[in-house]
Amino acid sequence: MSIILWKHKGADLTREEMDGNFEDLNKRLALLEGLDSFADPIEKITLEGDELVFFTRTDAILGRVRLPIPQMRFKGAWKEGQAYTYGDMVRFKRALYFCHTAHEGSSAMHASAWALMLGEEQEEPTRNIIESSQGEEMQLPICDASHMPEAKLGALIVALGPEGASLMVGSETDWQKISHFSL
Repeated sequence: MSIILWKHKGADLTREEMDGNFEDLNKRLALLEGLDSFADPIEKITLEGDELVFFTRTDAILGRVRLPIPQMRFKGAWKEGQAYTYGDMVRFKRALYFCHTAHEGSSAMHASAWALMLGEEQEEPTRNIIESSQGEEMQLPICDASHMPEAKLGALIVALGPEGASLMVGSETDWQKISHFSL
């Protein structure tokens, strides 16, 4: 039986037609519930580099999806009236912010367009200052590459290892290398 719709019939449905619709839906639902619709469903999803990897219950790889990596540009101190686009990073007070919504800076920095990446708005002097190519300064925590802190989404750190220093950004599970500097 096929389902009878009022818009196709052009008139009110009879009680028999409404009951028939519900009986048909009930039969279809029972069929679906009895099917093993996917023999080996997704069991877990992991992050490998810049890819999400989907694993089945039997640990087979179902597929991979490459994640977009934002191109970040450090723009120095936040400036009123300046246009900002997705991927811009600015220093505001004693914190580093990432622009996730293109906008033109107004008289105040609006949180709706920015995500806090690093630091807090505090008045104490900072340590671990790194100077950008534009001569601007920003604070980044420095750690030993063999003893990394727990990753926090969007956080930035400098990891020092035997081959040099790496600028790292945090994902939800681990650290991703943005760039490497030889010492």
